[in-house]
Amino acid sequence: MDDRTLLFEARDLVANTPVLVLLDETATEHADAPFAQWERLRGIDHPVLQKTRDHGIDTGRAWVVCDVPAGEPLQGIVGGRFGERVSRREALDVIDTLLSVLEEFHEQGLAHGAVGLDTVFLADDGSVRLLPLVSTPDSTVTDPSEDVRAVGELLRVMIAGMGTGEADGAISEAGDEFALLVDKATAVDPDHRPRDAGRYRALVHRVRERLPATSGRHAASGARQGPALDDPTEPSEDAGDRTDDPARTLPTKTKGRRALLLAAAGVLLLVLVAGLLTWSLTSSEDGAQAEAVVVTMPDLVGISPEDATEHIDSLAVSPDVSYDQVHDDDVDAGLVSATTPESGASLTEDDPVTIVVAIGPESLSMPDVVDEAEADARRSLADLGFTDVTIVQEASDSVPSGTVLETDPEAEETVAYDAPVTLTVSEGVTLPDLVEHSEEEARAALDALGLAAEVVVTEQSDRPEGEVVSQSPTVGAIVEPASTVVLTVSPGPETEEDAAPDEQPQSDTSDRDDGRSEPGVDAQGGGAPEQSEESTEPAAPEPQTCTSAAWSEGTGYSEGSTVVHEGREYEAVWWPGNISPSETADWGPWREIGTC
Repeated sequence: MDDRTLLFEARDLVANTPVLVLLDETATEHADAPFAQWERLRGIDHPVLQKTRDHGIDTGRAWVVCDVPAGEPLQGIVGGRFGERVSRREALDVIDTLLSVLEEFHEQGLAHGAVGLDTVFLADDGSVRLLPLVSTPDSTVTDPSEDVRAVGELLRVMIAGMGTGEADGAISEAGDEFALLVDKATAVDPDHRPRDAGRYRALVHRVRERLPATSGRHAASGARQGPALDDPTEPSEDAGDRTDDPARTLPTKTKGRRALLLAAAGVLLLVLVAGLLTWSLTSSEDGAQAEAVVVTMPDLVGISPEDATEHIDSLAVSPDVSYDQVHDDDVDAGLVSATTPESGASLTEDDPVTIVVAIGPESLSMPDVVDEAEADARRSLADLGFTDVTIVQEASDSVPSGTVLETDPEAEETVAYDAPVTLTVSEGVTLPDLVEHSEEEARAALDALGLAAEVVVTEQSDRPEGEVVSQSPTVGAIVEPASTVVLTVSPGPETEEDAAPDEQPQSDTSDRDDGRSEPGVDAQGGGAPEQSEESTEPAAPEPQTCTSAAWSEGTGYSEGSTVVHEGREYEAVWWPGNISPSETADWGPWREIGTC
């Protein structure tokens, strides 16, 4: 489909229905971000958007499963149905339908990122379908104006009925307004394109309203000019009447003299008619120029773009209207911030008018998002209008992973909307290497990190007594604060005295009399019966090593995800949402698969 996305046809073995699988070949570094975006995508209920059946990440690569849409992709029918070009009305209808769903994408802060001939489907009944792709933070396409550019390219192909490289001539034949509509959307500089689908859709509606079937204003203008073009004929008729009388009153004398006089009168008549005709045309042009309609540019600042457009349409002239956007601290987002020309200026037919719409303040106050989940903090910043947010992860022994520790700039600082914002987010506690350290050293290290220790003595080891021979979770694992780490400790190498059955209890008592109390061991150096009981007790099983990441509230998990929570490892048997593993029941989304 594009440089990073593959499209597969597959079959749902449970429902026995065909499906489409979209796979992102590029591994994402933001494993949680696609889930957050997919959940927002699920909230878009639009008949054009194909429903998502499932989604997930496999070896760092995101995938989406959806139903097979009706019809064919535009790629397969451009050369057939569109081979001789579609009508301008039909092309605009398809584009308008596509923009209606992209408008909801952009209102949700999402960018589709892959609108094209492969992702837009058209059925025989004219219905349009769009595959549910969505850009991830690693994608090179995250700007809604890129979706607008892609829609403009589709419009170019539909009108031209050929590859975009040969379409310029056909676009020109479609009319200046269509050429401007395509050029506006496909401008190389994103700042010169409509910012999102809503703004481009307004331009599409404006062009569609001006198609020949509904362009009465231009016809009326031509009718007003008609009488001015007919005026020259009236004086010539009057002149003809006035010059006929002298010709009829000439004396009838000799034939030669009469012929001479008639010739002179004819020449005089021609000169007189030419003079009158020249005067009439000149006066008609002056009158037409004097009658040119001039209106005053109204004050549109502070009203909605729709109301501003209605004001312009109600004028006695039809200016060439375009739209732009700007950040403005004095005008609310979504209202007109300025116009070119300004209010009070003179306007005539086809004069250029630019309506500039505010899309948010230039300066923003940094909110306090410390202690919030990363996903909530990102959403708050996006809603306020911040456009450049970076995440930095940092180990923490005091707060759950995925929690915002600090921000730069700090809360309540005033910065520009496009100023870089850095969120420092906790990734939990990273376990140090405790193997080959003494039990006391390992306990002290865990205590300093806010973690608890559980000691298990192995049956035998050639390592010195009290030395840690293994740990669970392993070194480098990330765990939640206050988690428990299992330390497996050596009892010391076995000696000849240890091998004698009658001396084993006494040896264990002397060797282990170091203040630690184990199950079945008398901490005060009790007698042989307690030691004998310990020697016959089966050794505790070595705990399983858990390598899964700690469960984080607010993070989206899919079926098959594994997490560690409160010393236990869980697997998601179905989509868990925000349900904690500790809250799951026998039929809940989480299934315990081991302890750590």
